[in-house]
Amino acid sequence: MTLIEALIAIVIIAVILPLALSGVSHALQAADQTRKQDVARRLAETRLARVVADGSWQSSALAGTFDATQDGEDAEAFAWQVTLTPWRDPAVQILVMTVSWGAVGAGQAVTLTSLVTPPATTSATNTSAATPATPATTPK
Repeated sequence: MTLIEALIAIVIIAVILPLALSGVSHALQAADQTRKQDVARRLAETRLARVVADGSWQSSALAGTFDATQDGEDAEAFAWQVTLTPWRDPAVQILVMTVSWGAVGAGQAVTLTSLVTPPATTSATNTSAATPATPATTPK
């Protein structure tokens, strides 16, 4: 190998190596972003199901952060917020669950939307409506 061949090889390596490392860096950033989106989607689905099931969407506590012990170790960097807007039917509301992460103002978010209705209330004069329902049983 001559000196010119060695110099050409060094120049080629000097040009290609930074490009290759930049490509790897971008791929790792994209993989991390995808992982965070997956975690945020899972957290949003879980929190949406919880606030709809327990009726807490009707309370004033419509925002918060996630707890690592309850929601998983990846959950600490995420925050959630519920917004309610009226729908066409006055008895129905649009519930928007937003899970966000990253710096305030420059962060990322995942949003899920659902329709919710307040639970039916029973009349005080109708005593038969206050009877507890019989639990369903499955045949053995």
